[in-house]
Amino acid sequence: MVSLRDSNDTMLAGLGFSSGPEAIARPIATDFIAHWQRQTLLRLSGPDARKFLQGQLTCQLDELTEQQAIYGAACTPKGKAIANFRLLQLDSGDILLRVSADLADQVLKHFQKYLAFFKARLEPADGWVVLGIRGTQAHHALEIPEGDRLGAIAVWNRSRVIAAQVDADGCARSELWLNGNDLATLEACLATAEEEGFQAPQDAWLATEIRAGLTTIDTALSERLVPQYFNWHCVDGISFKKGCYTGQEIIARLRYLGQLKKSTYRVTLPRGGAAQLSAINTDEGRPAGEVTNLMTYADGSQEGLAVINHQAARARLYVDGKQEYPVEIVPLPYKVVEQEAGTEPADHN
Repeated sequence: MVSLRDSNDTMLAGLGFSSGPEAIARPIATDFIAHWQRQTLLRLSGPDARKFLQGQLTCQLDELTEQQAIYGAACTPKGKAIANFRLLQLDSGDILLRVSADLADQVLKHFQKYLAFFKARLEPADGWVVLGIRGTQAHHALEIPEGDRLGAIAVWNRSRVIAAQVDADGCARSELWLNGNDLATLEACLATAEEEGFQAPQDAWLATEIRAGLTTIDTALSERLVPQYFNWHCVDGISFKKGCYTGQEIIARLRYLGQLKKSTYRVTLPRGGAAQLSAINTDEGRPAGEVTNLMTYADGSQEGLAVINHQAARARLYVDGKQEYPVEIVPLPYKVVEQEAGTEPADHN
């Protein structure tokens, strides 16, 4: 039986959206729309939905409204992120959670262990897909306003638009969580746009997520990183004022009693040579960190995100210590106080 998601994917492919691997040239287009098929949506319904998530995620659910989306993460008791999410509340009170598609089944299984004690139900959000929009002209093509703050939500027929983190190029970005009933509207907007060819492969959106400094926790990274290591505290993905949730003790201890000695940097690798989880070493051969998310361009160059020790970040860095594969740290579009102040803890709320 063909699911609504599969049907929507097929229809989007018919509109020119590519989801398969495709080499992306540099520089990436300023304006484009991409079908982000590596992400999927889950739907949590029921009177206890918020109560359930409040005890499971790093974020403060009181900050989630019909006008404001938030980030969060589900962690192990040892504080390692199982998955990270973006959350959106619908008019019905149901909550949509965006998660890496390759972790969806694992997340469903993990949460089912606790859902038996709550009046809530979690299931795939069949009929919904995620698109990424970059640039002013692409927003205009869909008649979508650029958000004035991170996480601001606009209604687009039955769908929702979320203002995304501006990337390092300063380009406006939004996520369109598309309800399948709006596919005809999407097609009409693309057909009447003044410019053509906004459709781009999904790896173009991956590139902008990297430039926005937003780590995607996928199967390779699941249960590997404490949320502060991928800067989740810098985008309000962690609340240090909320009550108990799984993993809170470790996360809070790192905030209040410890020192954050490593975090995520944006890196470029002009000669390539890296893979996800590749080690990064200093010119003296000392371990410095590892690559977490990675984009490889048509010319073989790469850019990505990497968790790097703050002290080691001051040295010359190489993939696996090989000097033919240098790693260059470049600015993030947001501030990580701990990177600027050595290892002193930042005053994040």
